Amino acid sequence: EIVSEGLDFYVRHLMRKWDLPLPLRTNHAVFEEGRIRIEYPWADATCTLCGTCKLLRLFQLRTEGFRMAYVGDGHSDLCPAVEADVVFAKRELADLCAV
Repeated sequence: EIVSEGLDFYVRHLMRKWDLPLPLRTNHAVFEEGRIRIEYPWADATCTLCGTCKLLRLFQLRTEGFRMAYVGDGHSDLCPAVEADVVFAKRELADLCAV
């Protein structure tokens, strides 16, 4: 499964390009009247740090019995990285994990 802080239209494009038929949770872009409106269908109402709560999804999958391997590179990946069983971090997330 891919849980991304990105926008659905380009994440889906990349998933098709790379033939990744996986479930996706990400922010939704609505194009209307020459503007883009962003919707956050996977946000956590109790937290304002991210538009897509990756930590909530990690907890949901863990209660279903899954172990978590987490891949990330930014500040929106820190919360789930702390709780994952295995973390593959680069860039900003690697720096944050090293502290």
